[in-house]
Amino acid sequence: GGREWIGGTKEVLEWLRKKDELGQDTCLLSPIPSFVSRHVAISYCDQHKKPWFYLAITSDTTEADLRQRRSLRDDHTQIFEDSVVVQAALTGGILILDGLHLAERNVLPALNNLLEDRTMPLDDGRMLVSPTYYD
Repeated sequence: GGREWIGGTKEVLEWLRKKDELGQDTCLLSPIPSFVSRHVAISYCDQHKKPWFYLAITSDTTEADLRQRRSLRDDHTQIFEDSVVVQAALTGGILILDGLHLAERNVLPALNNLLEDRTMPLDDGRMLVSPTYYD
């Protein structure tokens, strides 16, 4: 669930801890500059020794930016490099999406599928699927 920025950093850190213990996603919506909420989120991750991944979303962010980037090696073979979104999903890390309000409409369905359904098709043929589907 989302939370408007009410109270101080201590209250927000406590709220993040409770949501994390319940295994729930969180979304910090702050009227203050984003670097402050980003700092609080990173502080939480560091305090609780949780890996974190950061993606700045702009109006130029595309759905492909959320998945993988195709690159050519020196030997001309292609490889797919996982985005930070995919890395966070694969490692169980915390994904910090900064500037979510700037996301274009075509990016929102991919984010929604990942955040709600825990699924995302990848360009290399793999499919991210929540482990809860197999338990």
